[in-house]
Amino acid sequence: MNDPSANSRRPTRDPWWQRAACHGRVDLEWIEPTTRAKALCRTVCAACPVRAECLHTALVNGEAWGIWGGLTPDERAEIAATNDYPMPEVRPAHGTNPRYAKHGCRCRLCRQAHTIYERNRREHLQPPQLQKAEDQNG
Repeated sequence: MNDPSANSRRPTRDPWWQRAACHGRVDLEWIEPTTRAKALCRTVCAACPVRAECLHTALVNGEAWGIWGGLTPDERAEIAATNDYPMPEVRPAHGTNPRYAKHGCRCRLCRQAHTIYERNRREHLQPPQLQKAEDQNG
């Protein structure tokens, strides 16, 4: 039978970022911190129970912005270069052909942008006589 108390016995595990010391800390600048703010961010990170998960996430995803796991993008780039992680990079926005073509994003917006790009590219490559004939045929 269904035991309603069975669900309460299962351990629930929140996403790591919900347990992070920085979660909800809107008082600190994490993305492009000043030297002073960077020191404050590092202090918060030093006592964080999920610092390792945070740093791992940033390294695996090539995160190019902010303090993650107590490290800056430059510090993460040093680790990435010697430990087979992707280099931190700024990626084009979703809904652009470069995000589709160069970075392999296949979200709906990027696929649409790629379709438009390819349609325009093919129209540009058509010989002028063919374009004229197509325009006349409607």
